[in-house]
Amino acid sequence: MSEQPDYYKFIFIVGTDVAFRLTVPNSPLAQRQLAALNSNPVIMQVDMDNPVDTGWTYDGTNFHPPA
Repeated sequence: MSEQPDYYKFIFIVGTDVAFRLTVPNSPLAQRQLAALNSNPVIMQVDMDNPVDTGWTYDGTNFHPPA
């Protein structure tokens, strides 16, 4: 059995530049976060008061809460 790390580190590359580094702590949520970060995600900025959260969907124009 392999030992689980305490943290996972990701590097965001824009063009040829390393633009951002993100460290994700190993936690019960980590597997979901690791899957998302390893899937070539689209990253969008939203307003701080935007209620969008895990489980919502995006149709290319609008966000939709879970059904």
